[in-house]
Amino acid sequence: MSRARREAQAIARIEHQNVVAVHDVIEDGEQVWIVMELLNSRSLADLLAEQRQLAVPHTARIGLQVLRGLIAVHRAGVVHRDVKPHNILFRPDGRALLMDFGIATFQGAVQVTRTHEIIGTAQYLAT
Repeated sequence: MSRARREAQAIARIEHQNVVAVHDVIEDGEQVWIVMELLNSRSLADLLAEQRQLAVPHTARIGLQVLRGLIAVHRAGVVHRDVKPHNILFRPDGRALLMDFGIATFQGAVQVTRTHEIIGTAQYLAT
């Protein structure tokens, strides 16, 4: 529940065309629902699995869109901490969208991890 609340707080700080939009957060007892924009469920991971290799211009467009989203995220004082192909979805117009802020952090956020605990996806962790 604390991670869901924290995810909503992180995303609510950001308004950008390449970052998923949160419309509302509903809490009821031990449940938290995050109401986000409706998205095409196809991710960059799906696209890569299907096509194996993307053309350089297409890859550059996706990368630039994700970068623009990350700049907005960082300007809002949020660190995503789990950028990977599964967390990049596409709007119906094909625009890349950064999502899944479940382990994001920001100043004033309640800590949901323990010291020496590794979070995120191992293959995508910075070394």
